[in-house]
Amino acid sequence: MTDAFSSHRIETAHGVVHVVTRRQIEASDRWRHVFARAFADLRKDSRYYHIIEETISQGFEYQYFVLEDKAGEARAIQPFFLLDQDLVAGAGLIVQKAVWPLRKL
Repeated sequence: MTDAFSSHRIETAHGVVHVVTRRQIEASDRWRHVFARAFADLRKDSRYYHIIEETISQGFEYQYFVLEDKAGEARAIQPFFLLDQDLVAGAGLIVQKAVWPLRKL
């Protein structure tokens, strides 16, 4: 699994964490043989995250942490999302005017 996820690696004391897309995960053998079948008898199996990613697209960037042990074996996949959001947009004109010069820098 390490070869498929070589772009964003974070070394830890217990192994490696990869930041990947759903397409990268679904292309791996470990996904097809183990993780895609996990929780298959429950409502939130692997299809849940696929449905969320495909239907809620309002600026969210969906990615996944793949946690590998020291032997390079994937042990867990954790979804997360990012949203590029302007936190000052709703703060009012006074705050926005104070922030504008800082943004130009």
